[in-house]
Amino acid sequence: ASGNKVSRQTVLCGSQNIVLHGKVIVQSDAIIRGDLANVRTGRYCIISKNVVIRPPFKKFSKG
Repeated sequence: ASGNKVSRQTVLCGSQNIVLHGKVIVQSDAIIRGDLANVRTGRYCIISKNVVIRPPFKKFSKG
């Protein structure tokens, strides 16, 4: 078992694109938008209440 704790009130969009790398806590009413881009967390991350994890809107060109 990886030890992830995800609240039942969490909204996971595109869950096949979300990777939690162990001992991650996702609190209630958090939204993780895996439908827009791949989302990966490290170990021991805490995603607090009412947080939205999403990719950036702006695309930066190198240089």
